[in-house]
Amino acid sequence: MISLLINTINRYENLDKILETQSRYNIIDEILVFNNGKQEIKSYNKVHVIQATYDVGLRSRWILGALAKNDCLFVQDDDLLVPESIFKMLHGHFLFDSSRLYGIFGREIDFTHSYDVNKLIYGEVDLVLTRLACFPKMLIPHILEAEERIIPHRYPESKAFPHDDILLSFSCLSVFNKKPIAQRYIGIDSVENLSTEGGQLHTTKAFMDNRKDIIKKCRQVLNYGSTIHDFTIPTTAEGSDEVILPPI
Repeated sequence: MISLLINTINRYENLDKILETQSRYNIIDEILVFNNGKQEIKSYNKVHVIQATYDVGLRSRWILGALAKNDCLFVQDDDLLVPESIFKMLHGHFLFDSSRLYGIFGREIDFTHSYDVNKLIYGEVDLVLTRLACFPKMLIPHILEAEERIIPHRYPESKAFPHDDILLSFSCLSVFNKKPIAQRYIGIDSVENLSTEGGQLHTTKAFMDNRKDIIKKCRQVLNYGSTIHDFTIPTTAEGSDEVILPPI
């Protein structure tokens, strides 16, 4: 069984469609939603909502991951509607080898630490986009530590940090000595693109230069076998609902 993690802000029409449809999938055991907006989210079976009092940006993915009850985690953007067959396909790969990061949107990074934004790569890849990705829960503390070590600025100033896919992909490489896998899916057209209203298309030169800088640092710190710290899985304190996270 899997835990699906979704963070959203002001895309409630999208989210309602996603939750109504995907909460019916048998393979999904729970859906955790981090609501960075103020509107109340409709109640659905298997759906648990965390109402933010402070916007932590995409770090909310890792917060949800720490709270998830399953080892197999999926992250999904709130502008996609994904058929159950894709979850089953990626989960099947996870069951075969849980020491990997899996997705359906891959990128190949060149020697300049950049990549072609218009070209999808399949098989072993350098980068799996977190539009839809599957990975083991044990990576969460490593990702948080990687963020702390690599990102040149800290929260709250950088709360909208949009490079979670880079940290996740290189944490996978570092911890497991294996590149992520982007799986080709014949029915990729069955993934429905929902409205991106209210979101940002990060295609500016400044944004891409920043990504190149982060990739370069990840290549230096998070390469094959270069695990940066030996963390244990985040746990819940005995007799408490408080989740213990790595230091930030």
